[in-house]
Amino acid sequence: MTRVAGAGVALALTAAGMASAQGGNVGWLSANGPNPGGIGGRYSTLSQINVNNVRHLRVAWTYKTNVVGSEDYPLEVNGVVYAAANEDNVYALDAATGRLLWHFAPKLGAAPTWGPLGPRGLGYGAGTVYLATGDAKLYALDAATGKVKWVVPVAPTHLGYGETVAPLYYDGVVYLGSSGSDLGARGFEEALDAKTGKLIWRFYTVPSRNAPGSWVKATGNMGGGDVWETPTLDPRTGLMYVSVGNPAPDYYGVTRPGPDHWTDSVVALNMKTGKFVWGFSEVPHDLWDYDAASPPVLFPTGAGLVVGEAGKDGYWYELNAKTGELMTMPEAFVIENHVAPPTNGTKVLNWPGSTGGSEWSPVPYDPQTGYTYVSGLNAPNWMQAKPGKYAAGADDFGTVFSPGPAKDYSGTFTAFDVNSGAIAWQVHEPTPMVGGATATAGGLVFTAISGDGVVVAYDAKTGKLLWSAHTGKMISTAPSVYSLGGKEYVVYAVGGSALGKSVYGGKYTTSDAEFIAYTLGG
Repeated sequence: MTRVAGAGVALALTAAGMASAQGGNVGWLSANGPNPGGIGGRYSTLSQINVNNVRHLRVAWTYKTNVVGSEDYPLEVNGVVYAAANEDNVYALDAATGRLLWHFAPKLGAAPTWGPLGPRGLGYGAGTVYLATGDAKLYALDAATGKVKWVVPVAPTHLGYGETVAPLYYDGVVYLGSSGSDLGARGFEEALDAKTGKLIWRFYTVPSRNAPGSWVKATGNMGGGDVWETPTLDPRTGLMYVSVGNPAPDYYGVTRPGPDHWTDSVVALNMKTGKFVWGFSEVPHDLWDYDAASPPVLFPTGAGLVVGEAGKDGYWYELNAKTGELMTMPEAFVIENHVAPPTNGTKVLNWPGSTGGSEWSPVPYDPQTGYTYVSGLNAPNWMQAKPGKYAAGADDFGTVFSPGPAKDYSGTFTAFDVNSGAIAWQVHEPTPMVGGATATAGGLVFTAISGDGVVVAYDAKTGKLLWSAHTGKMISTAPSVYSLGGKEYVVYAVGGSALGKSVYGGKYTTSDAEFIAYTLGG
């Protein structure tokens, strides 16, 4: 349903590549950054808001919904903010005032248990907004009206497939990953024609069942390895980088011997063909649900172009972007103390737990500091492994698990020097940090203290807190930054993950989604 209201490295960060088509305004064109292809991730070249004046940020506008929760990373294109809330609601808002232009709410069909929770962003390209839904469909919406141009099924929901990933548009192609490996679904990344939704190619992250040499056996289980987040593109080399999720069953590894390639990995693919180029396993033979869930980020170093990823295992990884070779020793950014979940009926407390480390939180790279910025969750779990019986579309955890003591939950926000892979500075917060961050040329890095409902700006060089504001709502995302009419804005989606307080701790739990834009002087 649509409701209309009113009428020296290989790559460079350039404002031109991020600019909207009208008036030199600078937009935010993809869920994982202002530029759909290139280095930096969530880095904005805007600097009107900076270390000297950020304390003067005030609310410019808000838009309140009656939909519970949001994990969205808003877009801004040609004076319009495109934002999403749970159950796949899409809103087009005037970027200067927050006035509603149109609202789209699909009629969702059968979906996995987690399917209707909501998208982690939208895609945009050539006058079209792209939405991947919990019932495993891809919608193309007219950006001006919200009317459906076309819709195509992505994968069968009865096998556990759904969609939470933000589609990524580039050069006439939409890139999309699958969700559902916690239900045993076989993960994939695919490319579709942006005009029709026709499949161009699909790369499966795990082998087919009982294929020669396959570790996925004839148990009914399809192996897992979903792609929770948007890939990172490098158009200059023709490569794309994909972070891959957990194997299935999550915790019981007896039925899936070996390293379980390519789960819990970063994988490089050819953008045009989907052909496998290289893979790096962060957690071979995972027993803890330690996905590579955060989107990869590209950045230059003294040793060449590198791709980084912050894992749910709580380590920061830096890999050679051409070969996948490990460039620095992985560095922990949360408490580390984990052992294999026992199969004898007892439970152990593991740090990080399956919702710890770094969740879907995107990582920005700041070329001014040479740092990346990682959101961390000290969130332990009690775990016990046990065999299960696979049933299509049902949870396939292979375990009994539960949150650890609430008093042990906390958060970290860590700056890594990309040339050494070492910690440059780290901030400790009272609740887990989930949702990622955004850096700007103003010397700032914006994030949120998630469960406490506080949005913050740190000095990107030192980690000093320079600004904060209470929203009164859980926050599970990072802001987007844009410029319109000569004024810079920072817009957050608040309301929080549907997983809520019981999983991520803090003062607030999931509530009605709201979009809040800040600017200097309000």
